[in-house]
Amino acid sequence: MRNYVFHYPHYFRYFGLILLALSIGIFLYRLSEFGIFDLTAFSTPAAFSLVFIYFSKEKMNDERVVLLKFKALALAIPIAGLIFALLDYSVNFDGYSIETDSWYSHSAFEYLTLALLLAYGIFQFLKFKE
Repeated sequence: MRNYVFHYPHYFRYFGLILLALSIGIFLYRLSEFGIFDLTAFSTPAAFSLVFIYFSKEKMNDERVVLLKFKALALAIPIAGLIFALLDYSVNFDGYSIETDSWYSHSAFEYLTLALLLAYGIFQFLKFKE
């Protein structure tokens, strides 16, 4: 019986690492050339790369790894949501912006990037702990 829990093969992890390096390069290029601290341009390819890294198969892919990845994801999603709720509250504490006619909000890709970074970190910690 084949394991269909993680649909990406193990080598997709390397594709994700290349894409993550590209997103860091985009961020550094926009910061050095234009002086723009653009998290959205960084987080869009970074979110895709972290999906490939996190959901690719491990070399030893068994039920324990699947359970640890699920536990890590179940912890990371609410933690990232809490972090972004606190960030939104702290940034929008003064209220509505007249200049932009809107509230400041974060991109969904920024949230996904943070959630998957936290999930991968928690997964590595849980795997190390066992």
